[in-house]
Formats: sequence, C-alpha cells, structure tokens
Amino acid sequence: MASSRNRCAYCDDSRGADVDHFTPIAYDYKRTFLWENHLWSCPECNRRKATRFPVESGQPTLVDPVREDWWRFLSLDTASGVMAPAFSPAGEESKRGRDTLDVFSALTFEAVIEGRHRAITELRKAAADAVTNGNTRATRASLGKAVAHDEYGVASWFALGPGKDEPPFRDLRTGEAGLWRRYVRMTVAREHGASASTPVT
Repeated sequence: MASSRNRCAYCDDSRGADVDHFTPIAYDYKRTFLWENHLWSCPECNRRKATRFPVESGQPTLVDPVREDWWRFLSLDTASGVMAPAFSPAGEESKRGRDTLDVFSALTFEAVIEGRHRAITELRKAAADAVTNGNTRATRASLGKAVAHDEYGVASWFALGPGKDEPPFRDLRTGEAGLWRRYVRMTVAREHGASASTPVT
C-alpha cells in the first residue's frame, strides 16, 4: 500500500495512518475492495483528497503513486528539492502533474521540500564518491545506504528519470556501468518492491 517505506503514498513525509481508496467509493464503488485501490495515506493527504478526485474523459487526472511513475508528470529541481509539473517538449504543462500538486499540497510543504533536498544531497555525495573512487566495497555500501535512507523517492529521479543525465549520476552511468546497474536495481527494489536482481537495460 505504501511501497517499501511505510509512509504516506502521496507525500512520503508522514507515516501512513489512514487507508485511502485512490478511486473513491463514491466515484466507483466496484473498486471498494480491490487491493490495488488501497493506499496508505497520512491524515493530511487523505483529508485533502477526500472530496477532490478530478476526472477527464473518464480517467482520473491524479497520478497514482504506486501504479504510475510520478516522474512522467512531475519535475524535480534537484538544487532546491522543489517539485513542479513536468512540461512536454512542446512546452505544455502536464495537467496531471498540476492536478496532483494541487490536491496533494503536502508535496510543496517546506518540511517535505527540505527532506527531499537532504535525500538528494546524500545520493549525490554517494554517487560522486563512486565516480571518484570506483566500484569498491565502500562505494557500494555508501550508495546502498543513500538509497535506503531516501524516504522521498528521489533515487528513482536519478536512476530512471531525467536526473540520470545530471552529474554525478551521468558520470556514474557512463564511467561505472556495473555500479550504475547496481544503483538502478537497488532503487527499483526499494521503490517498486521488485527483486534487486531485476535486469537493467
């Protein structure tokens, strides 16, 4: 219900205390007892979403954080930890990203941004050390520790999203292929509950 971190599936900042129906019962009662429709949520996000479930052409415009990749619709400023809607190559703002941030305003709270930035800083340091020192037991441990400490899901921004082209992750990807694959596998395992042996292409 809350990935592997046992936190709110929406904001990642608070411990989950409520079980939220991603698709509300009032909108589609047939999904009431479906396991994949139950998300562990903090009270703040659950209250914000209670009566807000925007739909367009029969499809919800909120991003389901468990079943979808947030980074298709949201962008991360890694210098500050601020999230914003993603933009298409044509310069159009993602409506799904905007609706998600509007409903789950906790994603823009100062404390959440600061926590996200701490995770970014630790991941960057571990990746930079790996680029400098190569694939050693110490660098593998440091990278694994940084992924394990990431309570905000930003490791996937660097492993699977646009952040893979930012230094030092770009340098890790191009210079230490084995360690890069290990980092991606660890991230996938942590974020999506997959096996750490998942093949990486």
